[in-house]
Amino acid sequence: MWSTLHRWFSRSTLIALAIVVAFVCVGLTSPATAPISIDVRPVLLRIDATSGVPGARACGLDIDIKVWTFHLHIGWPGLPLASFAGVGTAGAVETYLN
Repeated sequence: MWSTLHRWFSRSTLIALAIVVAFVCVGLTSPATAPISIDVRPVLLRIDATSGVPGARACGLDIDIKVWTFHLHIGWPGLPLASFAGVGTAGAVETYLN
């Protein structure tokens, strides 16, 4: 019984992984007007006073996923530039964490 359950679970996991990989490949290579599209944009420098994140940030990502009428936007703001400043970094990091 354990062998059949293990075999079923591993086959199901591989099939699910193949489906996810297929959707990602199709989404990344499709145009923005297609029913399924994934758009990944790197953000090299972000200075945004309205975001609530103090200071400038670098190396972020903006990911837009569109499946028919469902639209999802995921954003990673990136690394704070204050952590690379050298002198006076401790105060900036404490301010960021508080």
